Amino acid sequence: MTTETPLPVVKIGAFQKKAWKISKEQARIHSTQKIEEELSLFNRICNGNFYMVDYFHEKLIVGVSSASTLTGHSQTLVKKEGFEFYHRILKPDEFNWLVRMTKEAHNIFYKYPVSQRQDLEFSYGLTAMSANGGEMVLRHRLVPYQLCKNGNMWLSLCFVSISSSLQEPGKAAIVNSKTGEQYDFVKNKFVLSTAKALTHDDIKVLKWMTQELSTGQMCKLLKMSESCFKRHKK
Repeated sequence: MTTETPLPVVKIGAFQKKAWKISKEQARIHSTQKIEEELSLFNRICNGNFYMVDYFHEKLIVGVSSASTLTGHSQTLVKKEGFEFYHRILKPDEFNWLVRMTKEAHNIFYKYPVSQRQDLEFSYGLTAMSANGGEMVLRHRLVPYQLCKNGNMWLSLCFVSISSSLQEPGKAAIVNSKTGEQYDFVKNKFVLSTAKALTHDDIKVLKWMTQELSTGQMCKLLKMSESCFKRHKK
């Protein structure tokens, strides 16, 4: 059995730009206990791990129904170490890449007005060390869940799954789900991609196109005009 020894404090950086502002009402609604219960439900029906990143307290919130993470480390350890858990499961070069990528993602996040920040989706791949010393490629998909009153990132929902692609590590992207804008992490910078990602409405149109319905029927169900429907289809 692997001994889980304490780690030195290592900061990976948070989505913080201004002074934090969290109201008492926000703190009550998004209490750690409530989040843990909700995450437990998600984890019961998926092949992966959901967890919440709390940038304000620099901790990771995990569900209460599963005893261990995908890497085999205990949920108790994740709660105890918070951000330092990344240091445990990542090699130094992988950890340094995560630091650089997070800082650059921070810059893109604050480039957008507050009203659009929760439309952003982040994804990246990492090679992690399991509790028994083996390596595994993990894919992370992360979306802003709750912002502070001033627009700072407070909570983000992250889904981690085991990747089947060996090319996943070192790749990262940021997508605006409303506009389709996509940024790819190239040479330690996020650059705007020439290929446009599918928007939320594009995906809805594609889903309905798999059904045996006429264009008129789909437009009515989607509550959009025929010209709008054709634009998303294109």
